Amino acid sequence: LSVIAFASANADHWFESGLFRYRIISHIGSGGTVEITGFNHSVDVNKIEELNIPAEVPTYSFIIVGIADNAFSYTRNLKSVILPNTITKIGNHSFSSCFQLKSIILSPKIKTIGELAFAGCSELESIVLPNSVTTIGAAAFQNCTLLSQITLPNNLTEISASLFNGCE
Repeated sequence: LSVIAFASANADHWFESGLFRYRIISHIGSGGTVEITGFNHSVDVNKIEELNIPAEVPTYSFIIVGIADNAFSYTRNLKSVILPNTITKIGNHSFSSCFQLKSIILSPKIKTIGELAFAGCSELESIVLPNSVTTIGAAAFQNCTLLSQITLPNNLTEISASLFNGCE
């Protein structure tokens, strides 16, 4: 059973379905595109250890194209994340301070990683950034103290300030 709730605030349209809360980016017929803004309010986030995000909202025709600012920050027990190939953007602080995050598999179509996106993910040891990434925000991997291996994409045009500040 999936409950969906629609709301409008400041012209922002959002809904909750399954684990997540979504913001509608575009609406075409009965579908469109959305970004995940966080967990559904009824979800006990302390029990979440693994996220395998689907490409579209189950039972709806909305394609998931982004992870919003602060969407999963401070998810205490989160250890692994798999993003679908529809994700093109990870917002600012999206996974910041997920202290137990060890593994993330990024979408091969991701273009933008926001500021402080993974800051404070102190258990993250390695990450492969696909060649589609062109922009990485400032301090995106700040204080990822165990980060010892990262593959930077060929299409990266700029290394932002403090990108690896606090990394050994």
